[in-house]
Amino acid sequence: MKLSITIPLYNEDEIVEACVKKLNPFLKKKKYDYEIIIADNASTDKTPEISKKICRKYKKVKYFRLEQKGRGRALKKTWKSSNADILCYMDADLATGLEALPKLINAIRNNYDIAIGSRLVKGAIVKRSFSREILSRGYNFMLRKILRIHFRDAQCGFKAINRKILRKILPKAEDNEWFFDTEILFLAEKAGFKIKEIPVRWIEEGTIKKSKKTEKKNKKSVRKSKVKLLKTILNYLNSVNRLRKREK
Repeated sequence: MKLSITIPLYNEDEIVEACVKKLNPFLKKKKYDYEIIIADNASTDKTPEISKKICRKYKKVKYFRLEQKGRGRALKKTWKSSNADILCYMDADLATGLEALPKLINAIRNNYDIAIGSRLVKGAIVKRSFSREILSRGYNFMLRKILRIHFRDAQCGFKAINRKILRKILPKAEDNEWFFDTEILFLAEKAGFKIKEIPVRWIEEGTIKKSKKTEKKNKKSVRKSKVKLLKTILNYLNSVNRLRKREK
């Protein structure tokens, strides 16, 4: 079975090469038939130049650029054009430990339709700020109450989907941004497809204790989140309401 992994990103020139350097040998060692797609959402930094250099170095890596931002938009484009049997995506910071990837792939091979990394099921190891923990748990609790879904973590950037069922639900997904994950899972569950949640090790940048010397050295290099929190929350609420009305 062929595996396609999309890495959607925006202005990640500081980490995209490190991501591929870690991911590519991991996939090669597992002897997967794979491709890695860097999906650039209209980056304005050096991401395009660095990504093209990476593609020249690694034969299994492809670069795709969109002139509009939006994670959902990037995934729709790359997934539609891929002929892989299993379609995955993961965040460029690799906050989720790669040891969970074979579990996602095996779940699809064992007749699950979608497999998702989850930080909110038993066995997950999570290190993140208290505020992000509360927001995540609150959001997913709201989803279960309002949309009556059963999966626990819609937002973790670590998912795999069977191409056959993707064809059936992708045309129905309207969101092109951060809510895309939730909508795909919602549509899949309502259509009766099987979703497997895999506990993951997830570490938010900046949550690991370091020596004062290392902390001072790396202070300027810490990545800032690309998510505009208030805008994203409002968009999520509007999207949840849209799905609720859709089911009536």
